[in-house]
Amino acid sequence: VGGCYHHADSNTTTAQIAYTTSVNSPWTTVSVWETTSNGNTINCIAYANGYWVVGGEYRYKTSSYKARIAYATSLAGPWTTVDLWDNYKSGFGVNDITYANGYWVVCGDYRGSSSRQATIAYATSPDGAWTEKTLWSGSSSYDATATGIAYANGYWVVGGTYENSSNTFGRIAYATSLDGTWTTKDVWSGNEIERLTYANGNWIVCGRLYSTSDSDARIAYAANPSGTWTQSIVWSGFQSTEAVGATYADGHWVVYGVQYENSTCYAR
Repeated sequence: VGGCYHHADSNTTTAQIAYTTSVNSPWTTVSVWETTSNGNTINCIAYANGYWVVGGEYRYKTSSYKARIAYATSLAGPWTTVDLWDNYKSGFGVNDITYANGYWVVCGDYRGSSSRQATIAYATSPDGAWTEKTLWSGSSSYDATATGIAYANGYWVVGGTYENSSNTFGRIAYATSLDGTWTTKDVWSGNEIERLTYANGNWIVCGRLYSTSDSDARIAYAANPSGTWTQSIVWSGFQSTEAVGATYADGHWVVYGVQYENSTCYAR
């Protein structure tokens, strides 16, 4: 698992991981990178081809952030960091990472002074050259974020958010080749997509649909990213309700997220 830890005594923030051989055994923590300011976090982790790779954000000076990955052949390290795109504002940098079809691919947010962009970067090896690509863009006042990525059935699919002056959309982009043409499709209007996955014959995206009085933890699914997406409400609640991710195993789909009820937030 990965995240961040703020040291109150030294005012530093550490992007760190924790690992164990059994969930009921002690956990070992490792500092992957740190600075003397807030803005360091690990958002995702994956293992393939002998590498552990984490992705997140690194703050290197006031109002300056980098989308960052780090890789190692052992969880104990040493960890090597690679900085991808620069952010003018905090955007959490790299949000998701996967390895498939011979490529490491990350997706995330570029937040500049005049625009925001849903961005991916890819490489055949984490210690190689990374190629960056913008999937969709917005102005500096509206979100354009990529929060989840997966590969299956010959498609790369990225999910996230596109916002303009009139609405917010849960958006995907898909392509059969990373360096090819990406097609964007808005799955729903009203709010964002968080994570996505493919299993048991369906693509599934998770997020929320927001109205002025309520919001739904919502999924949408389709056999093909270019086809018709069917929406389903998993649970309903107030403004902070959302489905964050899903997985399929042992004959069951499981969705996880948050529910807000009567001034209390529940992990659901």
